[in-house]
Amino acid sequence: MHPIQVAGPAVEPVGLADMRVYLRLDGDDAGGEDDLILALIEAARLMVEASSGVMLIDQTWRLHVPRLPASGVLRLPLRPVSAVLAVRIGGPDGFETLDPAAAALEPGADPPRLVLADPARHAGCTAQIDVVAGFGPGPE
Repeated sequence: MHPIQVAGPAVEPVGLADMRVYLRLDGDDAGGEDDLILALIEAARLMVEASSGVMLIDQTWRLHVPRLPASGVLRLPLRPVSAVLAVRIGGPDGFETLDPAAAALEPGADPPRLVLADPARHAGCTAQIDVVAGFGPGPE
């Protein structure tokens, strides 16, 4: 399964003002420090997410599945997953978007698992699954 980020987080887990206080930086941004601090915050978030597979702030991902399993249960590589936006199944005539009721997240599963309602129908097909992964829209 190959995850591709469709939309990144709207905010970072730590704000510029909080980081400036933590670093004990006073005054204005005369030396261009703010751009560097913002870049370091983003880099730190990306490192944590890449090494752990845990998305800190809500972001949209597209998962490319080369072959759906016969069981119809997919272990998702990102967590936590709060929503499944779309499931598209590939066939000889292109992609078909499934009804939202045809695929659901398994409640309480860690790592998250997506369960297809009719696995036999789609076994062996390719799929594109759009999900929202993260603990919420902001650092709170």
